[in-house]
Amino acid sequence: MAKPILPSRLQADMPVGVAAGRLLDAKRAEVLKFVEPALTGDVDGIHDLRIAVKRLRETMRLFRPLFPRRRGKELLALVDQLNDGLGAVRDRDVLGEHAEALRTEVPEAEALLTGLQGVWSGERSASLLDLQGLWERLAKTER
Repeated sequence: MAKPILPSRLQADMPVGVAAGRLLDAKRAEVLKFVEPALTGDVDGIHDLRIAVKRLRETMRLFRPLFPRRRGKELLALVDQLNDGLGAVRDRDVLGEHAEALRTEVPEAEALLTGLQGVWSGERSASLLDLQGLWERLAKTER
């Protein structure tokens, strides 16, 4: 599992806005750390990026009252879309792992499992393309 990136110089007596900025910067860095392997389709990269995005999302929710109302809502919606896109890819990875486990337990289901894995592989490829497109749009939004 991806280890969280924690902010440096975080202190209990600092203003909330400063602490929020440092935490959000750390969560953003965590997301950026896993983007490249995830966008190439690496199974562990997808999993690690999904965890990092969830951490970013929850940090954003915690500090949402500090964002300008409209911008905060827009940013959170984009992060939710990214989480959903990662989920679509990751779900296919998990299904494939379960199919492999079933293959050893139920050898007579080989043909069925092979067919299902073919379908899931196609769905994963399509979801990964969608995810790559979403990331491109997000990268442009950040500017």
